Amino acid sequence: MKIVYQNKELVKGMFVKEDINEQLVIVKQKGLNWADLSNPAKSDVNVSKETARNLLDKVKDRLDISTCTLGDTSCGNAEIQVVAKEEYGVLTENMFVADSSKLNITIAEKRLNGSSGFKYEKSKEGVIAMTTMLEENKVDIEVTNDPFRKDSTNSDQLYPIMMHSSPARIKTRGYRVCIDPPTWTSGTRQVTDAGRVNLLEFFTTEHNLLELDYSVNNDFPGIGSQFVTSVIQIGVAYGKETKITTVDGDIFYVDLSGVKALPDSKQISEHLVKLFIAMQRKPGEKFYFKYCSQPNKEIKSADYTDTKSKDTPFEYVNASSNHGNKFAKTSNIVANNFVHSAYMGSKFKFDYFLNTNDISVMSNARVWINDNIATASEDILRSIFESELFNETVCTYKFTQYNECSFLNNVAIPPLDRIWSDEALREWYLNESK
Repeated sequence: MKIVYQNKELVKGMFVKEDINEQLVIVKQKGLNWADLSNPAKSDVNVSKETARNLLDKVKDRLDISTCTLGDTSCGNAEIQVVAKEEYGVLTENMFVADSSKLNITIAEKRLNGSSGFKYEKSKEGVIAMTTMLEENKVDIEVTNDPFRKDSTNSDQLYPIMMHSSPARIKTRGYRVCIDPPTWTSGTRQVTDAGRVNLLEFFTTEHNLLELDYSVNNDFPGIGSQFVTSVIQIGVAYGKETKITTVDGDIFYVDLSGVKALPDSKQISEHLVKLFIAMQRKPGEKFYFKYCSQPNKEIKSADYTDTKSKDTPFEYVNASSNHGNKFAKTSNIVANNFVHSAYMGSKFKFDYFLNTNDISVMSNARVWINDNIATASEDILRSIFESELFNETVCTYKFTQYNECSFLNNVAIPPLDRIWSDEALREWYLNESK
């Protein structure tokens, strides 16, 4: 029986609902573009042929791609493999494809006329099982558009696990070229296969972060999420030079040694990145904003300045029923003299409660307590937190479940014995005037 489909949406809907791989032949006969099987509504955004070519071009001058083994751990519609085969001469038998969708693997196998794919569960355990498959026969290059999340909730992310486990799948001196949300560079210690890890620090200490390309956002028009293409050489000492390309195509190079947080991707510029680097390299005691998680507890300085908190600051927050409210019904009773962030989801700002012990804050607020605050006036605190410098850097972030101002947690506290002009504050942090 001949089946005629009236439009592409009908075909795409079939693939969303069912893994009926036999229907791929019909799709091919009807001339449907493979890219049309992309399903942005379910975070399955496939790359185009041009994007696939750009990914491979990033390493073509570093090694002979035609002789390499190529892995893609989220193969989607196999555009990367097709381009690698047709334009770079990579043999099908030298390709490893994996995906959480059986349908995607079948698409890849049919387009390549071969290749045995591996289906993994969309979970930490699934990624580890897939990684184990490659540990004995690692690839030279892993080029992939990482899956964003494990399920339908944004708070349960898969891509940090994919990123952190990648060195186990790639040969030493091999390369990983990947598209991911740029939140991994914000300084947040993300949940990975090995616990909470600052991925920016990981890829600039144990590996060589060669490039961050934010212009890839132009390849996904209409998608609300932000992206960055990263190029990482595995098992090689950081070369102290990372190429950064902005959304507008501006290019500059920076040394990210010792840097744990970069600006929000929408704000990326050479000027702002260099401010972030200089401010984080200033030595001194750090702010260490701490998360309040215990209701009806009086917060004391020791609760937020202990060694454990400094070494492993809590940097991930789930949504709360109190979202959008400054104070919670179930409250924390705070100690005297502290600076309290506004509320989760707000732009970065502070409320000041000096010389009082009856202020209740919501249970998911951030609190900074420091012994020197007791002698600091509100004018001193405002001169720092409301300065042009902090507005330009710290205030690029929001308190959300992704960015908990990790940048500020890596910035030294200026002396709290004076009211600061913006020029003096810049000179203290940067040894320069505005």
